[in-house]
Amino acid sequence: MDFDDDGQKRSASLRFVKQRAFRKRSEIYCTGWHVKDTYDTVCEVEESEWVRELRNDVVPEWRDRWVMRHFMIYIDSFGCLEVVAESAMLDDGTRNSGGT
Repeated sequence: MDFDDDGQKRSASLRFVKQRAFRKRSEIYCTGWHVKDTYDTVCEVEESEWVRELRNDVVPEWRDRWVMRHFMIYIDSFGCLEVVAESAMLDDGTRNSGGT
Protein backbone atom coordinates (compact mmCIF):
# COMPACT_ATOMS: atom_id res chain seq x y z
CA MET A 1 0.00 0.00 0.00
CA ASP A 2 1.09 3.57 -0.56
CA PHE A 3 0.62 6.02 2.29
CA ASP A 4 0.78 9.79 2.54
CA ASP A 5 3.20 10.58 5.36
CA ASP A 6 3.03 14.37 5.82
CA GLY A 7 3.00 14.95 2.08
CA GLN A 8 5.58 12.27 1.23
CA LYS A 9 4.55 9.03 -0.47
CA ARG A 10 5.61 5.97 1.49
CA SER A 11 5.10 2.31 0.61
CA ALA A 12 4.46 -0.21 3.35
CA SER A 13 2.64 -3.44 4.03
CA LEU A 14 -0.04 -3.91 6.61
CA ARG A 15 0.74 -7.14 8.39
CA PHE A 16 -1.59 -9.10 10.62
CA VAL A 17 0.32 -11.38 12.97
CA LYS A 18 -1.08 -14.85 13.70
CA GLN A 19 -4.30 -14.23 11.78
CA ARG A 20 -7.22 -16.54 12.51
CA ALA A 21 -9.99 -15.27 10.22
CA PHE A 22 -10.64 -12.76 7.43
CA ARG A 23 -13.69 -11.21 5.88
CA LYS A 24 -14.04 -8.58 3.19
CA ARG A 25 -17.05 -6.43 2.40
CA SER A 26 -17.18 -4.65 -0.97
CA GLU A 27 -17.86 -0.92 -0.87
CA ILE A 28 -21.46 -1.26 -2.01
CA TYR A 29 -22.25 -3.38 1.07
CA CYS A 30 -20.49 -1.14 3.59
CA THR A 31 -22.57 0.80 6.08
CA GLY A 32 -21.52 3.89 7.98
CA TRP A 33 -20.28 1.56 10.74
CA HIS A 34 -17.80 -0.03 8.31
CA VAL A 35 -16.40 3.35 7.21
CA LYS A 36 -16.61 5.70 10.21
CA ASP A 37 -13.26 5.90 12.02
CA THR A 38 -11.76 3.12 9.84
CA TYR A 39 -11.14 5.04 6.59
CA ASP A 40 -7.46 4.27 5.84
CA THR A 41 -7.02 3.58 9.55
CA VAL A 42 -6.68 0.25 11.34
CA CYS A 43 -9.11 0.12 14.24
CA GLU A 44 -9.79 -2.54 16.81
CA VAL A 45 -13.35 -3.67 17.51
CA GLU A 46 -13.74 -4.04 21.26
CA GLU A 47 -15.96 -6.81 22.66
CA SER A 48 -16.32 -8.31 19.19
CA GLU A 49 -19.27 -10.59 18.53
CA TRP A 50 -17.23 -12.17 15.70
CA VAL A 51 -14.39 -13.13 18.10
CA ARG A 52 -16.97 -14.62 20.50
CA GLU A 53 -18.45 -16.60 17.61
CA LEU A 54 -15.03 -17.94 16.55
CA ARG A 55 -14.10 -18.89 20.11
CA ASN A 56 -17.42 -20.69 20.50
CA ASP A 57 -16.92 -22.65 17.26
CA VAL A 58 -13.42 -23.96 18.02
CA VAL A 59 -12.88 -27.17 19.99
CA PRO A 60 -12.87 -26.46 23.75
CA GLU A 61 -9.21 -27.34 24.34
CA TRP A 62 -8.14 -24.59 21.87
CA ARG A 63 -10.79 -22.00 22.81
CA ASP A 64 -8.62 -19.74 24.99
CA ARG A 65 -5.16 -20.54 23.68
CA TRP A 66 -4.82 -17.64 21.23
CA VAL A 67 -4.93 -13.89 21.47
CA MET A 68 -7.79 -12.97 19.15
CA ARG A 69 -8.30 -9.30 18.36
CA HIS A 70 -10.75 -7.98 15.74
CA PHE A 71 -9.18 -5.37 13.41
CA MET A 72 -10.95 -3.36 10.72
CA ILE A 73 -9.78 -1.03 7.95
CA TYR A 74 -11.77 0.63 5.17
CA ILE A 75 -9.84 1.25 1.95
CA ASP A 76 -11.29 3.39 -0.83
CA SER A 77 -12.15 1.38 -3.99
CA PHE A 78 -11.64 -1.86 -2.05
CA GLY A 79 -14.09 -1.89 0.83
CA CYS A 80 -13.83 -3.03 4.41
CA LEU A 81 -11.33 -5.65 5.51
CA GLU A 82 -11.79 -7.33 8.87
CA VAL A 83 -9.18 -9.61 10.39
CA VAL A 84 -9.04 -11.55 13.64
CA ALA A 85 -5.38 -11.75 14.60
CA GLU A 86 -2.99 -11.43 17.51
CA SER A 87 -1.76 -8.02 16.35
CA ALA A 88 -1.46 -5.65 13.40
CA MET A 89 1.61 -3.73 12.30
CA LEU A 90 2.83 -1.51 9.50
CA ASP A 91 5.89 -3.02 7.83
CA ASP A 92 7.88 -0.54 5.75
CA GLY A 93 10.77 -2.92 5.17
CA THR A 94 13.15 -1.25 7.63
CA ARG A 95 14.58 -2.96 10.65
CA ASN A 96 15.00 -1.36 14.04
CA SER A 97 18.07 -1.75 16.21
CA GLY A 98 16.51 -4.76 17.91
CA GLY A 99 16.41 -6.70 14.65
CA THR A 100 12.62 -6.95 14.49
